[in-house]
Amino acid sequence: MLATCGDYRYYALTQEDLDLFDRLLPYDHPLQDLFNLIDWERLAGGLQPYFSDKRGCPSLPPILWLKLEYLRCHYRLSDREVCDRASTDIAFRWYLQLPFRCDPPSASGLCRFRSRLGLEGYQSVFDEVVRLAREQGLIKDRMRLKDASHVIACVAIPVAVQLLGQLRDRLLCQIDPIAPEISAGFRVAAAQIREETRGQKAETQLPPRIQLLQDILEWIDEEKPTTELSDAWSQLVQTRQLAEKVLRDKTNPKEPEKIVSLVDTDAHRGRHGDYYDGYKVDILVDADSRLITQIMVLSPTASEAESAYAMLSREQEIYENDIENVSIDGAGWNGEILEKLESPEGLNIKAFVPPRRSSNTKYFANTEFELSADNQSLTCPAGKTSTQRNVHKDGKRICFRFPRTACETCLLLSACMKGLKDGDAGRSVTKSHFENSLDRMRRRSKGEEYKSVRHEHPAVERTLNDVMNRCDGRHARYRGQPKVNAQQLLCGTVSNIKQMVRLLLRGLSTEC
Repeated sequence: MLATCGDYRYYALTQEDLDLFDRLLPYDHPLQDLFNLIDWERLAGGLQPYFSDKRGCPSLPPILWLKLEYLRCHYRLSDREVCDRASTDIAFRWYLQLPFRCDPPSASGLCRFRSRLGLEGYQSVFDEVVRLAREQGLIKDRMRLKDASHVIACVAIPVAVQLLGQLRDRLLCQIDPIAPEISAGFRVAAAQIREETRGQKAETQLPPRIQLLQDILEWIDEEKPTTELSDAWSQLVQTRQLAEKVLRDKTNPKEPEKIVSLVDTDAHRGRHGDYYDGYKVDILVDADSRLITQIMVLSPTASEAESAYAMLSREQEIYENDIENVSIDGAGWNGEILEKLESPEGLNIKAFVPPRRSSNTKYFANTEFELSADNQSLTCPAGKTSTQRNVHKDGKRICFRFPRTACETCLLLSACMKGLKDGDAGRSVTKSHFENSLDRMRRRSKGEEYKSVRHEHPAVERTLNDVMNRCDGRHARYRGQPKVNAQQLLCGTVSNIKQMVRLLLRGLSTEC
């Protein structure tokens, strides 16, 4: 038996190897089904461009590395642990088709394999698994379920004082080869600040450290780079841009996507139940097969509605299929995205999203005011109409204001607002520019079809649980969004392959 990805005769199984496997391998081992039901040769065939036949010694077959990655993720092992298991575990060795005379691949080789593939390589493997499932009739286009969860970054999060200190030290190390005397002066100032603020509260320690960092940035702005130090200067400029962002974070509490660590600047603080530092992973799942069709890693503050549109667009573009319905949780309550999803000019996909509940339970909610079809007027529950409108600067919201004279004589005033304030204005109501799409969602949520769809929706949470907990996607193994995205694609690939084996075995048992 020879590997088909090249002439690797040294790794060909002999008859003696086959006899040993036949005697020692349990006939009902799960890896037997995985080996027989999944076309690994096809999955590994797309990895050939990442290997060169003209440089260096011939590499090991890509299929061997890909299977090793699957075992590592499925059994939640480190690189060294999975290579050690491949040496001693008869099932691992058979699954890898590794002869007894051959040593298993090294942990460093597995690391180099990942760096070769990168995000693009893992994306191609994931897409090929989905394509294989579609060809086998497992994935249907009736319904997609979307959900997201959090990923904890692979960093120790420093407190604010430590973060500023780390950033200052990095800047001074890069200033050393350019202006050693200036760097030494800033280090003396930093030592003085440490002594003066020792034992004080963080609120007292922060201002002088922020001021010193600003002084360093001002010196960088005034200094002129020289040709012989262009590389060192470019690194300093990059760190300076990072320092500016950190200073904005500290001086502006509402600054979006605050940097929490210099080790992984792509990780940000988000909230999923409790606050966390890391990323957000978003998935699309086929409701019939529970296979993941798209997976994407986002910033914790990114819009899930926009990511849902991006994933649905990508799936229909790659596989040229027509998805009929999509179910999204409350994060999909976005009129603009819903309009793009359902319009014939957009994706033409019917969406099911839970309506957002109004926080105002005592008085008339904004949803009880009727917007005209042309968005030019608003009618209140008492039948009075206002045409006084202001469009918000984002262009997506319209604020209507009823005149005081209309409200003060209204019999429903006590049910509409607490009371009239000084001035000429009465009740103010803000409506979305895409209110018609939101109203359509509200009406749809009262039908039986909506209840049936929401009954199916928890299936995506079970699939997400498999990715996050059983494949250890909850914790980032690497730093930087592209690498974390590649990790989640591998976790999604492993989850899909496991589910494919279950479905194919179920189909075989039905035929029997």
